[in-house]
Amino acid sequence: MNKEFLHSISHELRSPLNSILTLSKVLLMQADGRLTTEEKEYLAIIERNGSRLLALVNDIIEVFEIDSGIELHITDVMVATILSDIFERYEGILEKKGLLLHTHLDDVILQSDETRVYQVFEHLIDNAVKFTEEGCITVSAHAHDGMCTVSIADTGIGIRSEFLDTLFTGFTKASGSLSSKYPGTGLGLTIVLKLLSILGGTIHVESQLGKGSCFTVHLPLQVEAKPQAVRKKILVIDDDSDSVVVVKALLSKLYDITETQLGARGIALAHEVKPDCILLDLSLPDLHGLEVVKELKSNDHTKHIPVIIVTASSLKNERAVIMASGCDDFIQKPFPIEEFVLKVQHWVSQS
Repeated sequence: MNKEFLHSISHELRSPLNSILTLSKVLLMQADGRLTTEEKEYLAIIERNGSRLLALVNDIIEVFEIDSGIELHITDVMVATILSDIFERYEGILEKKGLLLHTHLDDVILQSDETRVYQVFEHLIDNAVKFTEEGCITVSAHAHDGMCTVSIADTGIGIRSEFLDTLFTGFTKASGSLSSKYPGTGLGLTIVLKLLSILGGTIHVESQLGKGSCFTVHLPLQVEAKPQAVRKKILVIDDDSDSVVVVKALLSKLYDITETQLGARGIALAHEVKPDCILLDLSLPDLHGLEVVKELKSNDHTKHIPVIIVTASSLKNERAVIMASGCDDFIQKPFPIEEFVLKVQHWVSQS
């Protein structure tokens, strides 16, 4: 996703959530003598679930940002300093739980992106604190053979062996029964894995149910900044100007958009522009959309381009004809915005 688009989505979602959370807290602070115990509990539920929703928004946006391509800012990164800064954030929680913190930190300096390294260890330490009710958390860091190794071990609830393979999959938790006691999005470890792949690192986990877990991260001492990806291209073939406006509003921040109202011109543009995906209406002034599909899919130069039919047709028998035409997907107007964007992103990534 384009960063401007992410910023816009972030603002539109976080602003109302901020009002909900802030006013809920204000009401709770002023509740004495005004509200019943039951009403106070209602407010607490609103505030608690608002916080969860904000965390979900933050994590989803983070995943989209990473997947859309992030630019690394390489500087000297002092691993011990980053870890110590994170520990300070959790001092109160550690004290409240009665947990001990043991650290063995060598003076390791990375050539890497400090913000992204911080995010990796913040997620891992957050999980260690969240899932440990008693005992200790042990963190060590050292360098060897051009790599920095950081291990974060806890004496927490541990993870069943059958869940280890899916631990880094989005929205996955070791057990559904843990959701109420240990709330979260399930995206933290997904973000960790995605960031490490960009930073050239790896992660390994060992765990024993009821005894704790140990996450070990390996990061290269030096990471080179990768050039940002070239923007992908979308070709829109549609004579409905309003529909084109909608598509451009949703996708122009993500992709370069080329448009035409004519099927024949669309075929020519597919050869000239070499788009990563084509959005095609059926009702065109010169050619039927299915004729355009047939022409595109029969040509060696364009048959690999994903074609998504976007139409207002609601006839079931016509849908079957559409999907049998050789197109790659079908979207019916009016469409849910999120579904539309995700479907386009999927096919663009396949090109």
